Amino acid sequence: MTQLVWFREDLRTDDQRALVAAVAVADAAGEAVHAVWCATPAQWDAHGMGDNRRGFLLDNVLQLQAALAEAGIVLHVVDAGDFAGSVRAVLDIARANGAGAVHYNEEYPLNEQRRDASFDAACAAAGIVGCRHHDGMLVPPRAVLTKAGTPYTVFTPYRQAWYRELAADGGIAPMAFRAPRQRADAAALAAAGARAQQVIAELRARLQVPESVRAAWPAGEHEAQRRLAGFADEALRDYKARRDLPAEPGTSVLSPYLAAGVLSPRRALAVARAANRGDFAEGNAGVVTWISELAWRDFYRQVVFHHPHVSMGRAFRRETDRVAWRRDQRDFDAWCRGETGIPLVDAAMRQLVATGWMHNRLRMVTAMYLSKDLLIDWRLGEAFFARHLVDWDFAANNGGWQWSASTGTDAAPYFRLFNPVRQGERFDPDGAFVRRWLPALAAVPERWVHAPWLAAEKHADLFAGGPSFAPPLIDHERAKARVLAAFRAAASTAA
Repeated sequence: MTQLVWFREDLRTDDQRALVAAVAVADAAGEAVHAVWCATPAQWDAHGMGDNRRGFLLDNVLQLQAALAEAGIVLHVVDAGDFAGSVRAVLDIARANGAGAVHYNEEYPLNEQRRDASFDAACAAAGIVGCRHHDGMLVPPRAVLTKAGTPYTVFTPYRQAWYRELAADGGIAPMAFRAPRQRADAAALAAAGARAQQVIAELRARLQVPESVRAAWPAGEHEAQRRLAGFADEALRDYKARRDLPAEPGTSVLSPYLAAGVLSPRRALAVARAANRGDFAEGNAGVVTWISELAWRDFYRQVVFHHPHVSMGRAFRRETDRVAWRRDQRDFDAWCRGETGIPLVDAAMRQLVATGWMHNRLRMVTAMYLSKDLLIDWRLGEAFFARHLVDWDFAANNGGWQWSASTGTDAAPYFRLFNPVRQGERFDPDGAFVRRWLPALAAVPERWVHAPWLAAEKHADLFAGGPSFAPPLIDHERAKARVLAAFRAAASTAA
């Protein structure tokens, strides 16, 4: 008999709850541990997952395979096609290897929940125990509810309840990995490794990932741990003061590793608490603010779990599905290319395409510009981000877009619109970030770098023979009036 671990987006050995449990059961029974990971490219297509994210997953699967092999665990890597195929593939591997139980960590979007319900039923029919574990959130979605027993839809009270749950659980200590006592033989490990290399190579051949993206995000949990330690040493305590400045290295850039499960959220929390004398709600402002971001991550995941309609392309606030979004392909394409005429927006979009990542402040700015200044359906922007982000995570991406578009839980009020020029002046005051991604602005004086069309109008002599700057696609005040009217009209229709 064996214990089988089904890896999903939890591609690590450190503090991997399903793996820890499987090893414990196997050691007690004198059994071996096997593992499986299923690629599901057809499902990825259906979910809109882009090549950058897929490539990062594949690189991390190879790193995981090597780490498990060193511990004597065979990792079976298969191309299962879609979620239904993954259920069949895992059951086949379980039967072929005499697995009495399959351990896996729960995932929360709707299709993943349906997959796991189908798998549990198939396990029961096959006489195999399906063992669900909680791993991907610091606090499970069922554990934090209001006094009325309903899920939270506003972040601040959710975070207070989240703090209480963490305190009651001692902060949820991470679990160290220990190799099982019974190792697979060398031939089986070598054969599985060769098969994994083949499957990954075939999958990667279908992808187009810029080398700049792959170089920016080295795979593996050792890299994730290195980045976490560096952030804790160099930037964590100043996080609150620097996190909104895109020209500075003030954020952790750990989101790809958290999204793919290469880094445990409990390990991240433990490192942060260690830098804050064990506290998570009080103490150093930088540490507390960063821990609050981990709470946001849990918050959006519990929204997806409790409100499955957001996994179906629907707005959380159903009445906002009545907003009359503009269908303007020209404006949308300009936004995608980083050619809106707003330097901060354009620089951010070019950062995304070049690196597969965007600074969080700029995710809000670009999302609000598309959904409010241009009044284009937020779902188009959500899908564009999914195609490019290395750290794409459905819950976080959907939650962030719905917050910016004022269609989601705990959303910005519909009358709140970021002025993108003022955002640039406030968070990139000397223009260092926009100049990095828009070299045509290199010679523009600082006072106009976020509104270069004004410089061109008032001081054309500065640009004789040089670049010209197109005005923005729309005047911000005119855009504000337009989006307010659209939301008011949707509200009156709902009434």
